[in-house]
Amino acid sequence: MEPPDASHDFQRRRYASLSEDELTQVTTWLAGPAHEAVPGGESANDLQTRARDWLASLPETGRVIAFAHGGIIATILYVITGRPSAYDGTCENTEGAARWRFRLGNTSISKLVITKQQTVMLVVNDNAHLESLVL
Repeated sequence: MEPPDASHDFQRRRYASLSEDELTQVTTWLAGPAHEAVPGGESANDLQTRARDWLASLPETGRVIAFAHGGIIATILYVITGRPSAYDGTCENTEGAARWRFRLGNTSISKLVITKQQTVMLVVNDNAHLESLVL
């Protein structure tokens, strides 16, 4: 079995250490359906539910800072925008909608202002704080 997106050498190396069974599980998970989960992981639907629950738990006023993996940040952005992710064909509002993909760098900063009336994305994937670290 070829790894997903096997046309890229990076992807071949990335999946080279997986057994045939593990590769089948990952390929199935990446292809959907959104309710499938890699053993020990969560499905795309579960991730969206977690993002929605977190958004619903936010206080009505004040500031919140969250340190999280890019996957959950991207899922929060998908939920807020109502757009389907690149990996999930079953999330809400998908009929006829193009799928989006957010690429978020490690340690990137995203700033949102969330009110009852609207959500404003002030910054997404800001890495300016890393510029002084480049040698």
